[in-house]
Amino acid sequence: MSKKILIVEDQWLIAQEMQIGLERYNYEITAIVSNGDDAIVSVSENTPDIILMDLNLNGSKSGVDTALEIARFHSIPVIFITGFSDDESVENSKIAKPYGYIIKPVKYDELKIAIEIALYKHQADIKIINIENEKRMQERISLRNQRLASLGELSASIAHEIRQPLQVIKTLSESILFDYQEIKETNGKGFVDIERIEKISSNVDKINNMIIQLSDLIKKENRDNKKELDVNSMIHKILSFYTHQFEHNNISIQLEFEENLPHIQYSEIQFEQIMNNIIKNSIDAFSEVAKDNKKIIIKTTRKHSHVLFEFIDTATGVVSDIEEKIFNPLFTTKKDSDSDAMGLGLYIVNSIIQSNKGFVDYENNEYGGLTFKILFIGYN
Repeated sequence: MSKKILIVEDQWLIAQEMQIGLERYNYEITAIVSNGDDAIVSVSENTPDIILMDLNLNGSKSGVDTALEIARFHSIPVIFITGFSDDESVENSKIAKPYGYIIKPVKYDELKIAIEIALYKHQADIKIINIENEKRMQERISLRNQRLASLGELSASIAHEIRQPLQVIKTLSESILFDYQEIKETNGKGFVDIERIEKISSNVDKINNMIIQLSDLIKKENRDNKKELDVNSMIHKILSFYTHQFEHNNISIQLEFEENLPHIQYSEIQFEQIMNNIIKNSIDAFSEVAKDNKKIIIKTTRKHSHVLFEFIDTATGVVSDIEEKIFNPLFTTKKDSDSDAMGLGLYIVNSIIQSNKGFVDYENNEYGGLTFKILFIGYN
């Protein structure tokens, strides 16, 4: 497949000559533009594999300014092509971290070599970054797994200690109910507060059920029936329940779904838990900031036989001193004492994903918000 090149050059004749010269080597020219603003638009409409950029451009943006702006949202190598060979121009260009610096007039055989080297180096850089990110992610996962293991032992001890007094309360409540029935059968009268006693017994059962659910969560055993799920369809279904909340909070939704993704083997209930907790976390974060452009971007892409889910919002990021706490149980950043948030949402997300052999990570993004990345293991 031909590599795509964007030419950013303020001299039209030079740009035309460059296009003809590059097309001889079977490169595809996506566009020729003469200023930085048009270059930024062109990159968004038809993303090139590499950009050939003049340092001096029409308009308010220089080649360096334009390259820096593009780099905020796209990973595309840039080669500067200019008539300036002075030290100051070269030093200024380094700010944009170009993959080459060529002096006019251009020799096209040399330009072809520079393009191929830049493309190769860019791919190598991406691989290195991916390896480093994966290593960092695995280290964080390992650390969280250790914490979860310790938490599991602690939870088992707590559950045991709580069950003993609960059983006593349950036994006493049932004995009172039994005595009530005996007395009622004898004289036709009972205790005045019998309804309250029944509530005690009922609530004990509720507490015990909650303990069982928490124990199941810690054990990471999925007792729900798993089935084959289409990730994109499930996300569409879940988002439909939040239409009113998104409109009420002026949050726009942008979906970037890759088609024909591998299906995953998952509990539908657990998948909904993951999505609901992440969406609610984002809506809560938006409620704490005053922003005009409230936006959520949801992406799905194929990663070999698996599915990568990315949830990007423009709300608030995470400060460094709480980065390692975000998946901890009972941790919350909400300061409102009336809030019913217990800080279990993201902990549940992490636990479910870990139990299904996937992984989840997060990072502050360029929009000032938070990005969650989840790898769902594909179904074979």
